[in-house]
Amino acid sequence: VSQSRYHAYLKELKNELQIDLFPNPTTRMIKVKGFSAENIQFRVIDLFGKELIGKCNFLGTAQIDLSDFSSGIYLILFESENGSSCTKRIVKN
Repeated sequence: VSQSRYHAYLKELKNELQIDLFPNPTTRMIKVKGFSAENIQFRVIDLFGKELIGKCNFLGTAQIDLSDFSSGIYLILFESENGSSCTKRIVKN
């Protein structure tokens, strides 16, 4: 592995948010835990790219209510104030 590739990989790891979601799969509520001392913004989208829940902010923990959603797979996009981000997949039964 070249040194420039290695540095790019380390930079990517540094910019990825650490987020836990549970339970997954779910039938209703998702609990979100962020391991960041800054505000985190999230959006929920379906696999067609349609935004179902717009930008919402939280610090530390949050709950996302999916009870009105159809069964399926959804993506939750997270981004911190400093630009760190991650995407999580959630299964709604």
